[in-house]
Amino acid sequence: MRIFKPGGVALAAALMLSACGTEGGQTANAQGPVLEVYDVPPAQLIAVEQALSGVLRADQTGSVSRSDGRLLVLAPPAIQESLGEAIDTLGTPPAESEGARDTPIRLRFWLVAGTSDPAPADPRVEPLRPALEAASQGLGLQGYRLQGFTEVLASHAQGFDSATSNLVIRGGSRLAEAGITLDVDMDMKQTDDDWDARIQTRVLMDPGEFLVLGTSAAEDGSMRLVVVQAMLPGNAP
Repeated sequence: MRIFKPGGVALAAALMLSACGTEGGQTANAQGPVLEVYDVPPAQLIAVEQALSGVLRADQTGSVSRSDGRLLVLAPPAIQESLGEAIDTLGTPPAESEGARDTPIRLRFWLVAGTSDPAPADPRVEPLRPALEAASQGLGLQGYRLQGFTEVLASHAQGFDSATSNLVIRGGSRLAEAGITLDVDMDMKQTDDDWDARIQTRVLMDPGEFLVLGTSAAEDGSMRLVVVQAMLPGNAP
C-alpha cells in the first residue's frame, strides 16, 4: 500500500502560512482573525485542509474546516492574502493530467466484516481476500463477510459521492502517470442510527488494484474493513 503524500501546492500553501506565522505573526495577530471561504478542487480538498490545519494550529493563528465542498478559514488578513494566492494556483492542472480530463474512473467500494471465528466463505469477497488478509495481519481474523457495496463513476479532478445503507463515501480522484490518487472521507455505519467509525485517507493506487483504505473495530468485537478498486476503460470488470 502506497500512501500519497500532499502535493507541492498544498505544501507550498502550508509553508507560506508558516512564514506568515513566524516572521510577521505579531503583526498578523494584532489585526485579528477574519473568516474567508475558498473553493478548492475536490480531489485536493482534504489534503489542503490537513496541511493548513497543522500550520494554523501550531502557530495558534486560526482554524480551518470544511462545508459543502469548500474551505472555511479563520485567520488574520495577512495569512488570508497568501493563502488565497496559493489556492488560486490549484485550479491550474499539471501537464500530466491534460490527457486524463475525459477519462472516467469507476470506483467500487466494499464494506467487509472480519471476525476471529471461522465462517463459511463468502464468494462475494473472495476476489478481495489477498488485500484483506494483508491488511489484517496480526488481528487474528479468519472469516470475512460482505456488509455493503457501492460504486460510482468519477471524473478526473472532480468530487464524488457514493453511498449504501451502511457506508457513505465522499472525495475526489485524479489520474496521473503514477496511477490513480484518491482523497476520501468515509463513514461506516453499525446500525441504522449509529455511525461507528469515520476514516479520512489519501492513497495512490494502480488501476484494477484492490486496496484496503482503513479498518475499524465494531462494538460486537469484529473488524470493519473498507476496500476500494479503481477501474479505467479497458480494465476487466
